Formats: sequence, C-alpha cells, structure tokens
Amino acid sequence: MPRPRLLIALSLAGLSIPGLVFAGTVLSAHKYAWSNKVGYINFGNVIVDSSALSGYAWSSNAGWIKFNPSQGGVKNDGNGKLSGSAWGESLGWIDFGNVTISPSTGKFSGTATGNVVGTITFDCPSYCDVQTDWRPSSEPARPRVSQSIGGSVARFIIATDTPMTVMPIQTGSLTVVTTAGPAHINVPSGAVPDWTTFTITEEPLGGINTHLVPVNTSLVNEAFYTVTATDRQGNLIHHFDKPITITLPIPASLEGDSLGLYWRNETNGEWVQIPDAVFTKHAVTFSVTHLTMFAIFKTIATAIEHGMPKPSLPIPEVESKTVPVPQAEMDGRFWLIVFSAILVVALYEQWRGAKKRTE
Repeated sequence: MPRPRLLIALSLAGLSIPGLVFAGTVLSAHKYAWSNKVGYINFGNVIVDSSALSGYAWSSNAGWIKFNPSQGGVKNDGNGKLSGSAWGESLGWIDFGNVTISPSTGKFSGTATGNVVGTITFDCPSYCDVQTDWRPSSEPARPRVSQSIGGSVARFIIATDTPMTVMPIQTGSLTVVTTAGPAHINVPSGAVPDWTTFTITEEPLGGINTHLVPVNTSLVNEAFYTVTATDRQGNLIHHFDKPITITLPIPASLEGDSLGLYWRNETNGEWVQIPDAVFTKHAVTFSVTHLTMFAIFKTIATAIEHGMPKPSLPIPEVESKTVPVPQAEMDGRFWLIVFSAILVVALYEQWRGAKKRTE
C-alpha cells in the first residue's frame, strides 16, 4: 500500500499567500478525456501539483487508472510538462510523456498512449476537455499546506490512504486502496455538524467473521468494508444531514452476476439491502446518511432478510390432496387383510395344539 499522504486543494477566494504551493483538482465541468479504444475516461479524481499527479481516473469500460503507482507515476516538471506513466488495472501502463498542462488556463493537451488503451486525447474539438485549477508556482515547492491557513479554511479536501477530516463548510473526497481496488467516500458540504474524521477499513474474511456471511451466499472480494466517522473527542458519528456517496470495488469477472450491496444493522445483526446501489463493471456506488459495515454479496436470492437469503420469487405452496385409490385396488387390499388374519389365527391354533401334546 502506498505511503499515506494527504493531498489538499484550497479555494481561498481573494487570498494570495506567497511561497505556498497548492494541489489542484480537475474541474467537474471539464473532466472527460477520450480513448479511441475504451471511450470516455473520467479524470474527476485526479490531483495535480507542481511535482506529480496522483489519485485515479475512471473508465466505465476498463476500470481505474492510478497516477501514482508504486513502480511508476506521472510527474510534473512544475510548469505543466508531464512525464512518466500511470497504471490501469485492465489497461496496463499508460505513457503521459506527450501531455502538457497550460500554465495559464490549466487545460490538458497532447495525447497519452498505451498498448491496450490506445490513444487518450484531452482536447477534442467538441466532445472531450480536461482542465485543472492547478497553476505553476513562481517559487520552489514547499510542503503541502494544512487544512487552515491564516483563518481561511480549505473548501475542498482530498485524502489518499489516510483518515480525512472535514468541517461543515467543506467538501471531502477520501480514497483508500484496498486489496480489490480503490474505495471512495465523497462528503458534501453541510453533511457534518463539526470537525469530523472519516476512515475506510477493509476487514478480510477469516475465522472470526465467517459467521457474518449468510448461508448460500458468497462474500465478494472476501472482505467487509467498515466506514466510520468520529468527532473531535473520538465519538462515533452514525448519521448525517446530507447523503454521503460511497464507491466500493468489484471484480470485472462478476459483471452480470446476481450481486447485492448491503449494510449491517448493528442492533439486530441483520443485513439490509440498498436497492438503489448502482453496479458498473468494476465498482458499486451508493449514497447513505448513516455509516456502518458494508458488504457485497453474491447470492442465489436478490434479498436477504433476517440474515438468511430468500428466493426472489415466493416458493409456491403445495396443496395437500388425498389421491383416490381405485376400487379394484381397494377390494384387493381388503381380501389380503382377511386372508392374513385367517392365516395368523390358524398358525396360533396349531401352536396351541402342539403345546398341549407335549404337556
């Protein structure tokens, strides 16, 4: 797992602080690039700073693309000239050496290439456009700033592989790389009442938790995912004023299978399905106003009640009927019973007579 680090993009209206280098985000209205082999790629979770790119891009056809993999990564020379490679879970290495970011507008231009992804274009005439709010700094890079500077508060927090703390006026995005791929939390502004810290924990399936998997059900990724939020004192926060969006990874090989996303009711231990969860090729996304343990189950049924999977259609009741026996068969049974009774009586009398003769 990559070394934990916190990447923060600050929106400080009207405030200029010399010497501080801010990480930038890709603008929500300008986040789609185009691959001639896999189609649109969403760069909305990519982070840009003066030394490197980090975070993930997403292709609905080919999954996640990581910009800071352990054996590679996309670098920025500080003026928008990119180099190095990103890694796609289904696409392999993607070379960004021919991509630049405009120092004045933040627009991406040029092409990135890979054996599987083909050519990624960033500035199509009308159907693709990627732009960031990052701008080069005139001074040498310094450590990334904390969450508040001079009384001004960051409006947007992005954290990777580390707990994320947000305030009520902040929007936050947390990414944690799990065994099966990245998991995400997106927290809108106004969702929390005070300073709140979010974490995602992956709990592998093992001896102490196998009882949590309902019968006739398999646990996707062989892992449970617990999303927690705590206040300043470390107390757990379970409910929020606005929905929090969570994305969990799923293997592409399970596409089309009967999958369900569930949350665990900690009071009674039941698994409750989230019916509006959206499954794509590599992930499932859902929104909740409470946090607990979540799991993806592959089941015979499409619903789980009281911890047990049930068929999606009711099992038809079998009507109890008395099947009439033909008259001829009834007559045969009657005479068989009579003959058997006579035979038993005769044998008994024969036994009594033999006993008297021996006395």
